[in-house]
Amino acid sequence: MELRHIKYFLTLSEELHFRRAAEKLFIAQPALTRQIKDLEEQLGTILFKRDKRNVSLTPAGRFLQQEGYQLLKRVDMIKTSIADIGSTLSGVVNIGCIGSAMTQILPNLIDQMNVQFPKVKTNIIETTTTDLLNQLQDGQIDILIGRPHKEVSSIHSERIYRDTTVLVCASKSKWNLSKSTEISELKDIPFIIYPRSAGSYFRDQLVSICGKYDFHPHIKHESINAYSILKLVEKDIGISVIPKSIMEGYNLAVNYFELKELSIPLEMVMSYRTDNDHELPKTIAQLVRDQLVEI
Repeated sequence: MELRHIKYFLTLSEELHFRRAAEKLFIAQPALTRQIKDLEEQLGTILFKRDKRNVSLTPAGRFLQQEGYQLLKRVDMIKTSIADIGSTLSGVVNIGCIGSAMTQILPNLIDQMNVQFPKVKTNIIETTTTDLLNQLQDGQIDILIGRPHKEVSSIHSERIYRDTTVLVCASKSKWNLSKSTEISELKDIPFIIYPRSAGSYFRDQLVSICGKYDFHPHIKHESINAYSILKLVEKDIGISVIPKSIMEGYNLAVNYFELKELSIPLEMVMSYRTDNDHELPKTIAQLVRDQLVEI
C-alpha cells in the first residue's frame, strides 16, 4: 500500500463519485478505478459499496478514512521536519543508480534536494546494480537506486518503483513491426540488449519468452547504456526490449510497442547502509519516498 493509494482513496471517500474524484485528482476515471481496485486487493477487503447510482463507504472504508487522514498528517510532519533539517544539513552524498533511474527518479530527487538541502553536494555514479551493491558495501556510495539485489546484512533495501518493458524499433524499420506484432515474428531480427553483467533476471525472462515460441533471441549487440541501445535501434541495426520508463528520457526516431507477451515486470529498489551514523543518507532516502508519492 502506497501513499498515492491513500490520497486517491481519501479523495474518493470525500466525493463519493468516481468522475468528480478523478477530476479533482487530475487523472482519468479508469485510472482511479484501477488504483482503488488495486488498494482493495492489497487489503483483501471492499472499501466502497457501488451501484448504478451511489458510492458509499463500507465499515472497512470508514476505518481507513479515519486512519488515512492521520497518516497524511504524519507525512506532512515528516516533510516539515526534513525541511527544517535541510536548512542546516550539509555534506556530500554519493548516489549510485542504474540508467533508467535517470529518466525521472534522480532528476526529481536532485531538484528537490537543491530546494530542501541547498548546502548538500551530490555525486552521481551510474553503473550496474551489481557494481553499485559492491560500492555500497565498500562505502563508496551512500544510496543505491537500482534493481532488486541479494540481501546483505547491514543494508536496508525497499521497493520504490514498479516498471515493465516495451519493444522498441526504428521509426522507419525494415522489419515493419507494430502493436499487433506476434513474438514469433521476432525470430530472425537482431536484438540489442543489456549485457548479462547488468543483471541476469531481465535477460533470462526475454530468453524464456522467446523460448515459448521455439526460438532463441538473436542477440547481436550489447550495451549497458540505454542511450547507446536506442541510437543503434534508431539506425535500424536491430530491435530492443527496454524499461517503459526510458520512453520519456530520449527524443529519438524510434517507436515503442507495448506487447503483452513481452511485458516483463521490473522493480526498482533503494538501498542504504544501516550501520552508518551519518544522517544524510537516511534523510535523502525519506525524500525519495516522499517524491514517489506523486509518481
